[in-house]
Amino acid sequence: MNRIISLTLFAALLFSTSVSALEQKRTVFGKWKTIDDITGEARTVVELYEQNGKLYGKIVKLFPRPGEDVDPVCDKCEGENKYKKKVGMVIINGLTKNGEQWDEGEILDPDSGEYYDCKLWLENGKLSVRGYMLFFFRTQTWLPFVEMNEQKKLSKQIQPALIKTARLIHPYRLNYDVSYRSTEREITRSARV
Repeated sequence: MNRIISLTLFAALLFSTSVSALEQKRTVFGKWKTIDDITGEARTVVELYEQNGKLYGKIVKLFPRPGEDVDPVCDKCEGENKYKKKVGMVIINGLTKNGEQWDEGEILDPDSGEYYDCKLWLENGKLSVRGYMLFFFRTQTWLPFVEMNEQKKLSKQIQPALIKTARLIHPYRLNYDVSYRSTEREITRSARV
């Protein structure tokens, strides 16, 4: 009976840690992975930050396709962004908080060099980003971006609880190691009898 209760607690712990990691993004600020509308592949990581009560976003990482320049410049941009490197470029400018969303600002498409009016909001832990011109708009869904070192930090925080729970379940007190491979959590068991 104790083993069943312990197993249930262990499963609940695993579920709660995975859910809490997914629900971690309750604010628009931080790093977001942009997804290409056509291919569904990750294109960039944009960091959103607040400055003087306004929201801004800059590109901090690129995911170039094979054959693409790994450090491209914005050759189609005008003004101060002309030939500026895309990494480090501010592409979201001056959005103002309006209830649950941020709007009244603009977003730059660094591939076309075009600016669009912009608004964004959180929806189910994901960021909806809408660029529009008059009555025409396009909405993208951005995903929370967690760097590998942040995953390792999370792993170190939950590992002791996992090991303690696993030892309660197994009668031979097996040692459980938690390891991360890319973004998937794997639990591997190594017996020390």
